[in-house]
Amino acid sequence: MEYLVVHFPRSRRVVIDDEFNGRTEEVIELEAGRHVVSLGPPNNFTPVQQTIVLKNTAELEPREVDFDPLPDASQDQLDCRLHPVSRVARLYPLLRQCGKDGKPAGTGVPLQFRGGHE
Repeated sequence: MEYLVVHFPRSRRVVIDDEFNGRTEEVIELEAGRHVVSLGPPNNFTPVQQTIVLKNTAELEPREVDFDPLPDASQDQLDCRLHPVSRVARLYPLLRQCGKDGKPAGTGVPLQFRGGHE
């Protein structure tokens, strides 16, 4: 048996190999080998996931994995809306754009569409 502790500033469910398995800051027991570690929602942390190899750990000396909150994640809420996109409407009738205040994530620019779609 191997041991893991996942760190995050707030209590969060831990996802290991696509299944919930414990909480942050608790020792989690796992089989030795390769595992993909992430956190449960909300998705306001980085990195999105980490791949680790567990071996030679002990309950008092677990492997430690850190996740960091995204900047301003505690203060800003994401505004996700469905917006029609005329140019690709034949293939994708709706394109999901997520960002703050109706702006695409990471751009700081308001959404604008040609052809009368807003």
